[in-house]
Amino acid sequence: MPTLTEVAGTTYPSEFDGRDVTRAAGESFAPLFRTTAFPFNRSLLWEHTGNAATRQCTWKVVRTRGQSWGRHNLEDDRGERHNVASEHAEVVTRMTPAWKGLARAVGAAQKRTSTNARSGRSRNQAMIS
Repeated sequence: MPTLTEVAGTTYPSEFDGRDVTRAAGESFAPLFRTTAFPFNRSLLWEHTGNAATRQCTWKVVRTRGQSWGRHNLEDDRGERHNVASEHAEVVTRMTPAWKGLARAVGAAQKRTSTNARSGRSRNQAMIS
């Protein structure tokens, strides 16, 4: 969101329809549009509708909502066609805690509702995994 607001020349609202809006987390990527260099000196983390990813240098771990984390080496597999998580489980183990921490900090821990078969009552379960 910071990139979109900067490119649009606007600011992220602090309230909408009389309700407070949580500040958008992250930094703008707009400066990258003006250069060919990309600063890989830190992790990139993102989430959208329960899908998530973390990138560190050439490594990227991704998770489709409800699935396990997969791992790709973007230097060898730019199209992310080959999940090599089983061959490099240590990379997944090292990279996923950073995403989980960010998810908790910004409220990206989606809730899903399930129904208890015996009682018929619904319950919320956190989806940080």
